[in-house]
Amino acid sequence: MYLLLIFVMSLFVPLAVLPGMIKRGMQSPYRIVLYAALSSSAAALLVLIVASASGESVYGQISAAVNEMAGVLADNETMIDVLGMKDMTAGERTDLIVKLYQETFKALPASIMTFNAVVAYFEYILLSRTMKNANPGVRLMPKFREFTLPGGAIWGILIMYMVSWLMTSAEMLSDDLLYVNMDLIFDFVLSLQGISVVFMLFHMKKLPKAVAVIIIIVLWGTYMGRWMLVLLGMFDILLGLKTRIQSGRSRR
Repeated sequence: MYLLLIFVMSLFVPLAVLPGMIKRGMQSPYRIVLYAALSSSAAALLVLIVASASGESVYGQISAAVNEMAGVLADNETMIDVLGMKDMTAGERTDLIVKLYQETFKALPASIMTFNAVVAYFEYILLSRTMKNANPGVRLMPKFREFTLPGGAIWGILIMYMVSWLMTSAEMLSDDLLYVNMDLIFDFVLSLQGISVVFMLFHMKKLPKAVAVIIIIVLWGTYMGRWMLVLLGMFDILLGLKTRIQSGRSRR
């Protein structure tokens, strides 16, 4: 129930926050998206706190559901083949599936905030295009190749860390889970910066955008690939890679 409530709030909180800020057009689109994502995350935090205070931990509910589901999946022939569990006993299969799900849900706070940011980003695009006809002053979302962390973004990241800490604290989880979520948030933000470098490079070289999308999907799908995107993002922030790419092209 609480996860469904968090999902609904992730969809509708930005719709309450974005229109007024978009209409004023006084801040960059990325800053507005960050603000909307933080608002949704704060709402999710409130749900987690209320759930914990009522004695109905969201993680506890997930664990209970996983334990029930694991017994069913452990007897599913398709699942047994996919995970290579033919030589295991039913109990061993159940324990393995439970551990797999538990590892996934360790990153719940970071996953919630990442989802909120993605939702806010696409809702900004839709709302700004709709409002542009009535208000020419509305600022449309720039091309993703021009993405850069908004001024003061470090404070936004620190706030996201704080929200992550509060989420894990509300659920009385270990410090290890806090570090897992902080790392995922950090990697997500910097990888976005890295993805924008890839898009800018393909744009300046006049290469097909579809190829860039395929490369990004392949990189994102591997551990080393994601780290390459993170490093690209770090170098772009520190050295201005996109600016160098553009200036190098203009000198030719």
